[in-house]
Amino acid sequence: MSDTVTIGAVLDRTLSRKGIIVSVGLALVVAIGADWGRATSGAEQNGAEQNLDKAAALDALYSVDFDPAREYFEQMTAREPANPEGWNLLASSIWLRIVFRQEKLNLDSFTGDALGTEDSSEVVSEAEEKRLREVIDRAIESAEDLIDQDPDNLEARYQLGVAYGTLSTFEALAKKSYLAANRAGSRAREIHVQLLKKDPSFNDARLTVGAYDYAVGSLPWVVRVIAGAIGIRGDKKEGIQQLQWAASLGTRARTNARMVLVVIYNREKRYEESLELLGDLHREYPRNYLVEMAIGGVYERTMDWSRAIATYRSVLGKMQTGEDGYDRFESEPVLFRLAETHVHAQRYADAIPLFDQVIRDPDSSVGLQCRSHLWAGRILRDRDREDEASAHFRAIQQLSCSSNQKREARRYL
Repeated sequence: MSDTVTIGAVLDRTLSRKGIIVSVGLALVVAIGADWGRATSGAEQNGAEQNLDKAAALDALYSVDFDPAREYFEQMTAREPANPEGWNLLASSIWLRIVFRQEKLNLDSFTGDALGTEDSSEVVSEAEEKRLREVIDRAIESAEDLIDQDPDNLEARYQLGVAYGTLSTFEALAKKSYLAANRAGSRAREIHVQLLKKDPSFNDARLTVGAYDYAVGSLPWVVRVIAGAIGIRGDKKEGIQQLQWAASLGTRARTNARMVLVVIYNREKRYEESLELLGDLHREYPRNYLVEMAIGGVYERTMDWSRAIATYRSVLGKMQTGEDGYDRFESEPVLFRLAETHVHAQRYADAIPLFDQVIRDPDSSVGLQCRSHLWAGRILRDRDREDEASAHFRAIQQLSCSSNQKREARRYL
């Protein structure tokens, strides 16, 4: 076995165990995997009506409304099959839907020691994965064809990097194939570094470079040594600077860069800057409830329980009234988050009815029901209401809860 393969295997195990390559995922998850933004490009030359349609599709994508976005991008690829931008946008609508279904498209998925949360799934439809890989391949092929015809086609080079970025994101976040993610991510970075050498004003490309450099620069020093042995290098501070330039000077990548910076600012405990960016994003995309939930998550991290509770109540209220289209989303995860925040704020009497509501709701996932039973049981046990607490712990044994949850419930019993 070669040294490179040996080192690669060690690195993959390390990344899988620590989840530290999460920064590759966080950097790409809402960023280079999609060519979103307000700017026009060479593909938009069919009149103002098409621009409006595309703007609406992009807004839908940013608003967690994947079906109309995907439908438009399918039409875009049919109209312009040689245009890699359409294929990249279509790929974004596919893979974002996948990770949304996996319950990984939220701030909590990128702030722990591993990608995803307790409620995340690893299930990927075989048909959907096959379609995504086909679309990414078409994006790469069409971009390479344009570059072969004109090596100075900077737009094609940008789209080529975007396509590899999408692949990197999918491998890291949806498949947890970290070495495959790094291979595609390093390729995306390489392409956009060369692009910036040709045109330093192409600031959208700084998103890819900054995302990757922050990712590698965030690795523990031991892992950086291993990574450096196979040519993986980065700089955390420089990565953040590149992202900030993309956020302030970019056009298509400006929104994406701000989303990535939100995650990074939270990982770096720069909460005021995170809240400022989230406020801007929610004003621009008021139909994206995940942004408002992320605001509540930042308040939790600063232990501002009152504001966190008020934020989650705001989200629930909009879900009930349908304001900003929030009635499209399930309320049970928000109810659970609100209940947990009441626990952290030591408002136990307010938390128990919310946990009970999650448990009784037939639309609640098994994971949420199990966690709600555990929380309610603990609270009641601490209040010497042993019979009620035991009922919650026994209920866990009857559900398809994780082995750890069942073990903890048995311990309490």
